[in-house]
Amino acid sequence: MSLFIVAKLAHITSAIFFIGCVYFRTLIVPRIKPVVGEAVLQRIEMALVKPSRAFGRVNNAILLLSGSYLFYHYFDASNSLLHVKATLGFLVIAFFYTAPFFVFRLPLALRLKVHHTLLAFMLVIIVCSQLMFY
Repeated sequence: MSLFIVAKLAHITSAIFFIGCVYFRTLIVPRIKPVVGEAVLQRIEMALVKPSRAFGRVNNAILLLSGSYLFYHYFDASNSLLHVKATLGFLVIAFFYTAPFFVFRLPLALRLKVHHTLLAFMLVIIVCSQLMFY
């Protein structure tokens, strides 16, 4: 199996894990608040932070490395969707690695908006990836 195929498989798999995690944390976890209450929801959120960030560090490093390799492989100055995808991807990954330094200072409502924005960026990245060679 060539390095190109390995990079594509690693990139797609790590993207699925990352998007799935953000989807779960953004759209599923908050929906349990009416059932478990605010205090329990906060404990659940705190319990999810450490393991999801630990997994995310490794997963997103794979995502960044494989994405960089694929960007180099597919590079074409006239492919604007590739550049949009790469820029948004880099911003999302950069946010993931820098978030622990400032997100906890944000009000909860704004933190939720940040997660929704990240999820929207991820959906735009998916659309770009599907349209850029069409």
